[in-house]
Amino acid sequence: MDLSTTKSLYETLPFPQRNPDEEANRLITPPHDFFGRINHHCFQGKETFSDGFRALVAGGGTGDAVIYLAQQLAERGNGNVTYLDQSTNSMKVAQARADRRGLNNIEWVNGSLLDLSPADFGEFDYINCVGVIHHLHNPIEGLQALSSVLKETGVLTLMVYGKYGRQDISDVRELFRHYLPVSNEGSILNDTKAILSALAPQNSYMRGRDRESTLSSLFDDSPNMADLFLNPVEAVYAADEFAALVEDEGGLVLNRFTSHDGDPAIMSYQYNPALFIADTKIRENLAKLPIREQWKIAEIMDGNMHLHCAYVGKRQASTASFLDNKLIPFFPTDHEMQFVKMLIKSEQGSINVRLSNGSDLPVHASQVTRRFLDAMDGDKSIEDILREIVPKQEDNATLLQELTFLSNIDWLFLRASNVERFQYRGGHKPITPVGEQSMHIKYETPTYATHSNL
Repeated sequence: MDLSTTKSLYETLPFPQRNPDEEANRLITPPHDFFGRINHHCFQGKETFSDGFRALVAGGGTGDAVIYLAQQLAERGNGNVTYLDQSTNSMKVAQARADRRGLNNIEWVNGSLLDLSPADFGEFDYINCVGVIHHLHNPIEGLQALSSVLKETGVLTLMVYGKYGRQDISDVRELFRHYLPVSNEGSILNDTKAILSALAPQNSYMRGRDRESTLSSLFDDSPNMADLFLNPVEAVYAADEFAALVEDEGGLVLNRFTSHDGDPAIMSYQYNPALFIADTKIRENLAKLPIREQWKIAEIMDGNMHLHCAYVGKRQASTASFLDNKLIPFFPTDHEMQFVKMLIKSEQGSINVRLSNGSDLPVHASQVTRRFLDAMDGDKSIEDILREIVPKQEDNATLLQELTFLSNIDWLFLRASNVERFQYRGGHKPITPVGEQSMHIKYETPTYATHSNL
């Protein structure tokens, strides 16, 4: 079993582990690839994703991203997706999944993202490169290759591993870095299981985890176990280092942090250290720091940002604005709509959202905002709703501020009238209220990074 390079690892153990026969029962929906989210945050709510839209998945793995993007495009017109990966076995799994769904809008390329060029590939409106460049010996080369095939108005979703939230995994990876030179290729997976089983209870990876369930989940999924601990090349980034890679070295613009795995512990709002600090003076001091330093402080205080995922472009993207009264507000999923219904019904007009890092995010809506949210049906424009609820002049500033906040935490998006409705179809657990005004948010179907490309 050759695990000496990233390419050979994913050739041997295609990742993530997927069964093509399950396509009949489920669609894996990476949140960052949801067109409704991309449209709102990057295209002013006005992209139709229809005829001629081109997407690229650089590091397609076993196909989560390419299947979801192709499915969305197939439902909206004749756009197409290019799949690119060096692992032939991973590509075979992705192709089998596409066949089960009857998707014929995918171009399959077995190769390296370092070979991307406009002459060979043209330019793309959207590129997914999730969990790939941190496995390159020279990540900046990969970023430059991606930039070369990104349209001037295009969007690149980029994900790298986080330095602080992933420290426990990095510790165990260091253990295997020292062990692998004396390992046997035929027994490395069994050796890995034996070593993981021997980790002390206070080992950083075992600390706070249920040992039995943790080991069981790893041992039942060898591709995931190998991806976590045995990849021979891996870099981790603090938020400010990630920004420096993208902007200072890559010459691109980091437009917005976004969610990768559906977990609300990783969203744009949590890069604001004010979320964790109540002291007014400290908050004022933090606001004086450069924005990258604020991100890093928030990341350290959060402690659970195991990755950084962001929308990147060649220029500053335009977020849809609630000042554009012709746009139509909508909820991304029924999940967010349920949150908002709880908010509308709350006597105090507020709820606390329990984030997976253990902190609470207070969400407040004034009476006028609750009336606005209650009037939404996914087809009425902002103008239609305002005409219906007739807010007082003095309420307009509050309404704008609170609606914008809800869009910042991805509970509320906007689309133009000529843009078809978006259907997320993500699998989520129902809301579990905690007390009178709190709720846990936990998503049922995690998405895995697909990064078998070098």
